Amino acid sequence: MLFQIESRLKVNTVQPDATRVAEQREVRIPPEEKTLKEAMDFLRKNGFSENRLQAWFGDARLGLLGFPKPEPIPEGGFVRPKKEEVKKTSKAENRARLLRQYDSMSEKVYLKYKEDNHFFELAVMGKFAKLIGLYEEDFEKAEKKYNAPKELIAAILGIETKFGLAEADYPVFNLFMTKIQNQPRKKAKILEELADFLRLCKDYNVDPYSVKGSSEGAIFPGQYLPSTLYRKLERPESKSWEELSSFKTSIYLTAQYLMKKGATNMEGFEEAGKNFWAVYDYNGDPRYVRFVLELAQKY
Repeated sequence: MLFQIESRLKVNTVQPDATRVAEQREVRIPPEEKTLKEAMDFLRKNGFSENRLQAWFGDARLGLLGFPKPEPIPEGGFVRPKKEEVKKTSKAENRARLLRQYDSMSEKVYLKYKEDNHFFELAVMGKFAKLIGLYEEDFEKAEKKYNAPKELIAAILGIETKFGLAEADYPVFNLFMTKIQNQPRKKAKILEELADFLRLCKDYNVDPYSVKGSSEGAIFPGQYLPSTLYRKLERPESKSWEELSSFKTSIYLTAQYLMKKGATNMEGFEEAGKNFWAVYDYNGDPRYVRFVLELAQKY
């Protein structure tokens, strides 16, 4: 499914890793019985009916993907560190570390990031202005409602959708099942994400096998994890999946998220300011943060 912002935003660009992605999203083998039992037991405890579980997990479309690959398990298995051995860092210490990471990013690394994501193509970069023009009224309304700079909202959604190029490649249900089996150290969190994803599907009467997302299971133009969408953001009153997944709705959801993370239209986009940290909370990649701020300043 292409995030078709508008037909005028489309470009005919072949992603260089299209073959690799196609191989990764291909359904390979059924999940192990242990994985099925763990997932179903967890969902039962979280209130899902037996009939619904049997329908979902008995579907012929259920299967593991070629991504992510199984984690190598060390001899003796994974050992969780004791609580007293886990060093806790303060918010100030964590931000200081992120700032060092941001400031030490080389120009070569940043330019490679833009090139890899087709952000160097003039045809794509020029679409930022068109994106703003198409949804100017909604960007204005979202800024007014949530006090989040429309420049940040537009920059984030432009980058997340690659200005109309981004494809949702991975069937989310099978992706989470693959992660549960292949990433045992993250299993508890992935089970929670699967449960919230299925809650959304249930609430909106959507076939979970029809929903595709990113390699992390993020969905919609704003690339929200199911837990963020289900628990942290106020969704439209409409029970329409089409409305929920639309680009227009993502403008308001993204503005709402930024507001919750401290963004404000009373500040600019300087390093270490409120808007800087709000973007970092949206996506912790310093290259992403830099490009969002760069675009926002050109709004």
